[in-house]
Amino acid sequence: MTERVLHRDYETRSTLDLKKVGAHVYAEHATTDVLVACFAFDDEDPWPWFPGEDVPQSVREHIESGGIVAGHNAPFEAAIDRHIMGPRYGFPIPKIKQLDCTMARSAIQSIPLDLDRAAIAMGLREKKDKEGHRLMLRMCKPRAPRKGEDPNGIYWVDDEASLERLTQYCCQDIRAERDLDHALRPMTPEEREVWYLDQVMNNRGVMIDVAFVDAAAEFAARTSARADARMKQITGGAVEKATQVDRLKDFVKSHGVELKVVTKTRRNGEEYEAEAADKEAIEDLLAGELPGDPEPWEDQDEQGVVRQALQLRLDAGKSSVKKLDKFKLQRCADGAARGNLQYHAAGPGRWAGRGIQLQNLIRAGIDKRHGGWDAAMKDILELDDDTFELVWGPPLDTLSRMLRGAIIARPGHRLYFADYSQVEARGTVWSSKQRDMVQLFADGGKIYEEMAGFIFGLSVEEVIEGHENKTNLIPRFVGKEAILGCGYGIGPDAFRRNCKKKGKVILPHDVAYRAVHGWREKNWRVVEFWRELEDAARSAIEAPGKAFHAGPFSYRVKGRWLQCRLPSGRIIWYRRPSLKPDKRDLEALDVGEKVPRYRWKIHYWGVNGVTKQWEEESTWGGKLLENCVQGMCRDLLAGAMLRHEAAGYSVVLSVHDEDISETPDKFGSVEEFVEIMTDIQDWAKGFSGFPVRMPVKAEGGTGYRYAK
Repeated sequence: MTERVLHRDYETRSTLDLKKVGAHVYAEHATTDVLVACFAFDDEDPWPWFPGEDVPQSVREHIESGGIVAGHNAPFEAAIDRHIMGPRYGFPIPKIKQLDCTMARSAIQSIPLDLDRAAIAMGLREKKDKEGHRLMLRMCKPRAPRKGEDPNGIYWVDDEASLERLTQYCCQDIRAERDLDHALRPMTPEEREVWYLDQVMNNRGVMIDVAFVDAAAEFAARTSARADARMKQITGGAVEKATQVDRLKDFVKSHGVELKVVTKTRRNGEEYEAEAADKEAIEDLLAGELPGDPEPWEDQDEQGVVRQALQLRLDAGKSSVKKLDKFKLQRCADGAARGNLQYHAAGPGRWAGRGIQLQNLIRAGIDKRHGGWDAAMKDILELDDDTFELVWGPPLDTLSRMLRGAIIARPGHRLYFADYSQVEARGTVWSSKQRDMVQLFADGGKIYEEMAGFIFGLSVEEVIEGHENKTNLIPRFVGKEAILGCGYGIGPDAFRRNCKKKGKVILPHDVAYRAVHGWREKNWRVVEFWRELEDAARSAIEAPGKAFHAGPFSYRVKGRWLQCRLPSGRIIWYRRPSLKPDKRDLEALDVGEKVPRYRWKIHYWGVNGVTKQWEEESTWGGKLLENCVQGMCRDLLAGAMLRHEAAGYSVVLSVHDEDISETPDKFGSVEEFVEIMTDIQDWAKGFSGFPVRMPVKAEGGTGYRYAK
């Protein structure tokens, strides 16, 4: 007998903006309340409940007996349960393991997360009520005071007709969610445990150092004000603030600077041209000659106004410093920031940041020559701004490198953190059966240095000496970028862009070519594996129902899905797969030429990473390997997080390939934490035809503050 399911949806209102503060802060705020809740058991017609009414007995009995409670974006309803429906209206609060979330299941199957687009992507009959959605947006926030009303009062759209229409909208959401629930695959038991842990750590959150955030915000405001005053002075008032990009463009053009024109894409997919003034474009301008620069025989410290203005813009544009406002907005009453992670953010399954975006914090730490993070914090509080800049360098740059330290342990606790080293590069060569590189990783060989020597014609010893003595840092950097970045088929031009973006290293074209093709020569099995993966996926599309294997991965088409099975058993999903000729081959077909079918591209439907739209995309072997390896790495991390949790290391956050946990002060050790991290699952200990353990390595640390 199928287990009975309670579907539910809440419509709420608040003086807070949900998108700005996040579900946890929103739910605990005094002005937040439920306008209407709608419920339905299984396929019954939905029915409403309003504040002031008794808790429906059938709902109470179902939740108290441990029944399944389903919804789209279940974590939001769970937050409302904890802060409003339970304490305010007497509803029983479902346990995490009672929840089922169609948004999470949509993420697993790589369809859009919002209910309306998910229904469209799946071709469902029931869809979201768009007219009702517009009304909901009006009712969820205060309306403007009317004539004769107190301008400081809080007023709502809450007339009877609007509430009745909102109720219809809420009931329709349940119908659409329930239709989606029937169309999606249920979570596997293994993946459900990962999602449960995701809920636990998002509810725990991380503690925020309030004193630091407040001091840093004041410091950043002073620094920005000084930068604005300086910008206004050197431009003669043409640019009044360092954030006025359009005015800055006009100013530098008036001094003879030619801005690079780039092609950009709007969210609707439309392309347009614009003059570039982003970080990369400004760094390019600063790397060259600019009007007003001193001649070689002149004082090099006397910079021209164009260079000064561009540098001010670059310093003021530190995106990480803008997080200070989010630290304040998304901090709960107890000082913790919750809901920091997006479960299964892309097809391979990795987590992404939400809210404050803690995954995007700069990893570079504070120079320990002056005492490290604590000394920098002390100087922020005690030194005048000019002296601080003399000691630490550009203030906003220093501040951005301190932001990781805003995450602290709760009183009487400490943080443990461990990060998989080079995990994608290791997964790439392991799954491709590149035996010599697997062994080199396993033995702790000089991977970067050997690659650098190959590229630049140096010995490993020369590369090491240049790096350690800081006399020639470029070879090892380029070798590292080749090892970490070439596994998915990157070309020389893109490799040059990566080196420039990550290390401000401008490579000659011939060196970039040698790096990329040198890597391919040394990792020939990986290059072959791109083709093997593409052949397996292509064959699966041509023969639905039959599985085709490539290394530890396999592909099969079932229904309207191309499924890629990872070695853990988890599936990466591709909707509506097909084989189609590319633009060049279409032109050939138009004139009657024959195009071999092996040249046809693999297509599928997905959420475009740039436009965020549901549209048809194409892929090839290198991209397929990227999906597979990133999926594998996610499974490694998820397994480690579950093991840490079971061992008493309470998981509070993950950042890319890093696990961050919190424990009581005298509990655990770094050695044990790392050992648990590298005690990998059975699937990573070898596969058919390659009984070799994935060469996994991790490095860890501990402290009361998440900072280097």
